[in-house]
Amino acid sequence: MPRFESLNQGERAWVADNIAQACALAKKYGGDPETSESASLAALDRVWYLFTANLRETGADPNRVINMIGLAFGHHLVTACDLSWVVATDEHGTEIALHAQPGDILIYPTNLVAKRWTAREGAFMEKLFVQIETDIARIRSAR
Repeated sequence: MPRFESLNQGERAWVADNIAQACALAKKYGGDPETSESASLAALDRVWYLFTANLRETGADPNRVINMIGLAFGHHLVTACDLSWVVATDEHGTEIALHAQPGDILIYPTNLVAKRWTAREGAFMEKLFVQIETDIARIRSAR
């Protein structure tokens, strides 16, 4: 069973910085308007496609993009599904995650994105978001 802690100031700043970077890239490369306050899922998909293609071509480390896109994706889930950012620690280690009750909902957004990198998936954000949102609603309605 994971143990949960609130994010400290440095972790909150890191999450916010990554979300801001994703938003800037979504405006520059993803087609989001300059007035956007957060990156749309469609724009995140476009940024993901462009940047991962380049990373694979050059052999560069994908972790910065995985974190940025994962945390921006997590921001959508926090906003839409009433989740909270936490630091989750279990036998596998410590990672920033999303958590909520009822239903003991636990999501690792950067891990979700890292798995898509490994699987070489292209656009997935909108479909995955709908799936997770539906699953959370089902869990909560069963309570």
